[in-house]
Amino acid sequence: MNDVSVIYLEKVHAMPGQGVTSMFKFGEGYGSFKGIMAALAIPYVEITPQSWQKVMFAGISKELGKKRSVYKIGQLFPSLTKIDDGSADALCMSLYGWSLGLNANLQSVIQM
Repeated sequence: MNDVSVIYLEKVHAMPGQGVTSMFKFGEGYGSFKGIMAALAIPYVEITPQSWQKVMFAGISKELGKKRSVYKIGQLFPSLTKIDDGSADALCMSLYGWSLGLNANLQSVIQM
């Protein structure tokens, strides 16, 4: 038995202009990760980037681009002074998923 109750996984897909080889490698890794979770009986929920970003980036300028997640995490956790955009994205998505699991409004969750 594991201690993980659920994993929130970003539901992604190939985009025009991306190379065939890189997309194959990406898909292979994505599928492997899902297979490992299935083998270990770890439940997961796939969340689209549009769904978590709409909630987490509400009121944040699109001009920040990839730094929107870093900005949001800085607002929520001021003590996290050195975080890259990939880690900040993962944390934002996890917070969004966590709020779904609690069946709560995200604003009430992050203001606890």
